[in-house]
Parts: sequence; structure tokens; C-alpha cells
Amino acid sequence: MDSKDLFNNNNNESSKEYPISTLFECFPECLVDVFADVQGVIPPWLSGSLVRVGPGKFKYGEQEVKHWFDGAGILHKFSVAEGRVTFQSKFIESEAYRNNTAQQRITVAEFGTSITPDPCASKFARFKSWFQLPPKGDNVNINVFKYGDFLVACTDSPVFQTVTQDLSTVGSI
Repeated sequence: MDSKDLFNNNNNESSKEYPISTLFECFPECLVDVFADVQGVIPPWLSGSLVRVGPGKFKYGEQEVKHWFDGAGILHKFSVAEGRVTFQSKFIESEAYRNNTAQQRITVAEFGTSITPDPCASKFARFKSWFQLPPKGDNVNINVFKYGDFLVACTDSPVFQTVTQDLSTVGSI
């Protein structure tokens, strides 16, 4: 099998069931607790939350990110209490996420995604932008850990976002 077969998803039956393109589908936020259907019994002593982060938004307007690591970070929280499980998810509201969403285009360069000049800028400003370093993003979608009363989401560069237990973004640190 070569890489062309892998990325065209025609190499075997399992890839037809789960094509690689599904990795680039946008996730919706789930801002209210959704109760999961539990099969079996959860021990009464088991309680707490599991929070994970990963890329969840890959498209702004007509522009799409070019690498999986560039998708906007989304937090997924599973909470267990009194034998029940709830799920909640929320995008990390980094400056890059807010700007991209507001302008419906990619406004900051990420790991594998470059940006195009602002179409609303003057001709001189667009020309000048080719000689300036693009703004770097503060998107985080690799790991999340607890620090005191907060959660800290991070990436593999020195960028961190603090988040509260209810998944609200506090800001960069």
C-alpha cells in the first residue's frame, strides 16, 4: 500500500467505514450537559470528570486549515456522579478562534496553514504583508491538565490557555 491509497481511502474495507476525511469534520459545541445512556452499573464510589482536548473546527467561511494540528481546540468533558454520566463540549475561545470566527476566514498562521492577505486591506497593505512575519496563533488542541482550580490547555509550542471547570476560557498565560 502506498500513501496515495491511504489518503484516497480505497485500500481496504475498514478505511471505507472510517475514511480519513472524517478526521477533518467540524464538531458542534454542546454547551449543556447531555446525559449518556449507561449500560451496566457505575459503582457508587466513582465520581469525577475527564476532560480531553483536540481539534474541532477546520473551516472558517470558505477557507479550511491545511493540517489536523491547526483545527481550533475543543474541550470534551465527561462527568460521572451518582451512577450517571454527562457530556459537554466547548471551543477554547483563543484570540485566533475569535478572530477567525468573526471574520469567517483564517486570520493567523498555524503549524501547517498559512494565511492570505486581508482582502479588505489596501493594495499597499497587502503588498507590505508579504514582507512581514504573519501573526502566530494561540490555538491549543494537544493536551489539557489541571493546575490549581483551573484547567490549562496547551499545544507543543509555548502557548497555554486557562479554562475554568465549566469549560469557559479565561485567557492566555
